[in-house]
Amino acid sequence: MSEEKLAKLTIDSDVETRKGVHADVVLMVEKDGSVRMDFISTDITEDDGNLRGALTSRVYMSKNDLRSLRDTIDAALRRRPDAGKEER
Repeated sequence: MSEEKLAKLTIDSDVETRKGVHADVVLMVEKDGSVRMDFISTDITEDDGNLRGALTSRVYMSKNDLRSLRDTIDAALRRRPDAGKEER
């Protein structure tokens, strides 16, 4: 019988990274069992009125990790169904 070991994880980041970034759009591409998510901010308005997007973050995840993220988000939304709703 194998014994599981717990790993210690230390995460470092600078102040700017901890503030986070805003994204309006997430584009997802699946290839070879991995999923790439591009988070894009579209708050740049061109002179002609069209929007221009800027890539704010790119994340690679396995499909299993993406399922785990989905389940975690679903559980959080079930606990607080009205959290994050914008006022109209």
